[in-house]
Amino acid sequence: MKAIRKLYNKKRELFIAPDSDYVGFEDVYKKAYSDFKKFESSSYILSCTCSEGLLERNGNIPFYKRGFSDREIGFYCGSFDRFTQSQKNLSILQSNFKNDLKTFLVDYAPDIIHIYSLEPIGVEVLRVIKNTLPSSTTILYLLDKSMLFGIMENKKYPISSFAKEDIKLKEEFIKYHFAYVDKFVFLNKRIMEAYVNWVVPKKKSELINDIKLVSSK
Repeated sequence: MKAIRKLYNKKRELFIAPDSDYVGFEDVYKKAYSDFKKFESSSYILSCTCSEGLLERNGNIPFYKRGFSDREIGFYCGSFDRFTQSQKNLSILQSNFKNDLKTFLVDYAPDIIHIYSLEPIGVEVLRVIKNTLPSSTTILYLLDKSMLFGIMENKKYPISSFAKEDIKLKEEFIKYHFAYVDKFVFLNKRIMEAYVNWVVPKKKSELINDIKLVSSK
């Protein structure tokens, strides 16, 4: 435990999570924020939210002031496709303007990026991070089965309601972007097995009991 704390104290970190007001992900935000506060002096937290009209009312600038610390940053996302886990407004991630995630990554240059959910920022963020900061370490926390929407049987949305071609395209799309992840972290063995059987390489997977401290090695 002390060795991991020592490792983190030497690193610049970025925590990305759905904001506390993003319905259904309140506990995910609490986990991310708790981790961020332990290393606040050398880290930032990007709290993502998605609601109709928010981005436009902010002049199409995704960043906004959040909390009392300059290290707590709000991030307005565009439309999110839950089936493909895709961000429809990719300009918030990478554009020809300065107000995008890529510019922030270049300016801050974190060594380790912790992503607690790809909703609502979108799976494309994985590619943008690695292409912008190729030497950084990206850790993706898969805490539930939300990404398996349309893949695993669900009472509300049975697999039979999705075209096989669409399911195959989703699998290829997710695998392509997951190749940019350095480590996948799970808290539940069954959830880990479900992802490993689908799109996550077993050698990059780690099952832990405490989400708060994960080595980047």
